[in-house]
Amino acid sequence: MDFKNILGKVGGLFRRIWRIPYVRHPFLALVLVLFLVVVAFYSLGILTRHGDEYVVPDLCGQPLSEAYKIADKYHLNLVLLDSSYVVTKRPGTVLQQQPVSGEKVKRGRHVFLSINACNPMMIQAPSLVGETLRQALILLDQSGLQCGQLSFTPDIALNSVLKQSYEGDELLPGDKLPKGAFVDLL
Repeated sequence: MDFKNILGKVGGLFRRIWRIPYVRHPFLALVLVLFLVVVAFYSLGILTRHGDEYVVPDLCGQPLSEAYKIADKYHLNLVLLDSSYVVTKRPGTVLQQQPVSGEKVKRGRHVFLSINACNPMMIQAPSLVGETLRQALILLDQSGLQCGQLSFTPDIALNSVLKQSYEGDELLPGDKLPKGAFVDLL
């Protein structure tokens, strides 16, 4: 037997099997699925911009206007999530960011910011008159206020708060103060 004869017999067998629809249709379906998987796999790199990454810049400590300029340069979108007031930081500066600087993200991704509020939150002054010094310090801390100057005067109630004031003015319970303000006690 020669090679041509064997090839002819195999080709004839293949043609007979190919005419059977129960063999041909599943085989064509399998070829179609494999083709679609290969096309999807290679097109994912184009659709997801694989490799098109930017390093997130450090925005912490920057004014908000400067942070927007930097974000435009890196093709990022800024989203303000939160604001809190920190006395030691300038108003309107970025306190935290997510994702943090140095991470790699793709173009158009969101960077979530927490900024320092322009105005401090206003808090009601607690009633400290008649409280012990220790209790007054605890109440000030719980209210978000700080103890300023302590002045002592002789009185029958030892270590009792006789008067509370803010910036030289007598402070009444319920008066509004900026968070972190110093309350003087007598």
